[in-house]
Amino acid sequence: MLFKQRILNRIAAGEVTVAFRRWRRPTVKSGGRLRTPVGELAIKVVEVTTPEKITDTDARAAGFTDRDEALAALSAGDGQLYRIGFRLDREDSRKGLALSDILDVQAVSLIRDTLRELDRRGRGPRWTDTYLRLVHQHTGIPAGELARMVGVEKGLLKRRMRRLKDLGLTESLDVGYRLSPRGQQFLRGPSIPGARGEANHPAAERVAVRNAIAEDVEVLAHIWMEGWTDAHDGLLPPELGRLRTLQGFRQRLIDELGMTSVAVSRGRPVGFAMVKQDELDQLYVARTARGTSTALRLVSAALDQIRQAGHRHAWLACAIGNHRAARFYEKAGWTLAGVVTIRLGTPDGPVPLEVWHYEIAI
Repeated sequence: MLFKQRILNRIAAGEVTVAFRRWRRPTVKSGGRLRTPVGELAIKVVEVTTPEKITDTDARAAGFTDRDEALAALSAGDGQLYRIGFRLDREDSRKGLALSDILDVQAVSLIRDTLRELDRRGRGPRWTDTYLRLVHQHTGIPAGELARMVGVEKGLLKRRMRRLKDLGLTESLDVGYRLSPRGQQFLRGPSIPGARGEANHPAAERVAVRNAIAEDVEVLAHIWMEGWTDAHDGLLPPELGRLRTLQGFRQRLIDELGMTSVAVSRGRPVGFAMVKQDELDQLYVARTARGTSTALRLVSAALDQIRQAGHRHAWLACAIGNHRAARFYEKAGWTLAGVVTIRLGTPDGPVPLEVWHYEIAI
């Protein structure tokens, strides 16, 4: 579902919260999410409607002057008429990722693995490196012109560009594309301390790991909220997502503070790991620290804690389909032991969920 720029501006201002579309088949669903250039929308409802049911209030909420203008605009086209209610939920998570330009060897390797997988699924010549270098050399060139340069249809090029943007490697311009700071660093290779652009980056400072304290809770709760949403969007049942709230994360941190280690850069928490007996229960890193060694340092601290408690093996649960996390764990030495069912604690009681079960000898 696409929006014109003037409507996007009004969505960003909170003035537009409804859309009408004629579809043979809906492209969004109730409880789902939609990325737009101004942020991610939470889709509240998708329902069949008729022109007779459209009110002046709904028409204005959809960006029209009144009901008559809405009816005129919707009179053309085939398909069933749908009313979509939504809200602007959060900033596009790709923005923070695109700015994360401190990449160690492992981060570069993970990106390369992901690009190889995209090439493999493309069932044709490898394209990812070609497209990145094309954008690097032709910033701001229209998509149609870029498509002619590589000999593909414009629609295919735009779909592939969206894949690169999802990885934080490119950014869309009003016309064409450009490499993001992350994409530029990826083409240069792993970051070198003191290299241009790193001096003022928070993640460039040495990261220390310490025990969590009460003063960390608020920052960690926000890191947990954004990390949980980024990692599980579209992978878990919508009802489970609605039970994961900022206040819930605050309370869990308060309750389990003694089991939590914190990564700190420039005096501010940038990630945390939580341990329960022999389990690495939680691991989240702020968007600005992703692509650095922060997560590895937290895992190392957590495994030390598990080892000191007398355990010789550790385990963790990873959401099925969270391939980025899975690649990280496997490169860090963890082994996929199978699929198990765990029971997630929620305010409404335990919820059963199948997950990937990873283990590591320590």
